[in-house]
Amino acid sequence: MNKLYNRNGIGMSLGDGSEDGTPITADSTPEYDGLNFDNYWNCDDWEAYGNALLAAATTPDEKAAAQAKWKAAWDAQSIWAWPYTSCKYDSEFVTWVETNIDANAGNILTNVVQATNSASKVVKNVADTAASVTSPGVLLGIGALALILLLKR
Repeated sequence: MNKLYNRNGIGMSLGDGSEDGTPITADSTPEYDGLNFDNYWNCDDWEAYGNALLAAATTPDEKAAAQAKWKAAWDAQSIWAWPYTSCKYDSEFVTWVETNIDANAGNILTNVVQATNSASKVVKNVADTAASVTSPGVLLGIGALALILLLKR
């Protein structure tokens, strides 16, 4: 089994299927991350499972059932499992989920996407505030205040 130390986790399989090396199919059972160092599905494995489920679906109802099956399997893992805590930060994985499973991936992968967007807005607001405080007019006002305080000594 190929081992990686990158987006697919430390010492996990590289999307090559279950622990015994069999390919992932629509009939596969996800291998969840346990409490010890073990082999479990990584982001690529979860994508392969979803792709296999969707490939087996021939009607819109079957596609909806395949998406629901994937979501149920994803939600069955522990919130401490490596894929659950890590795949949501992988932009390729999030894009795959949004495209193939649910356009609102934040509901599936927790609210990390929304939290990231909110955090970037806060950073922008702080940067805007810092820029306005360092404008020439404000700096002159601060300088004048400092000069008055020094002269009062």
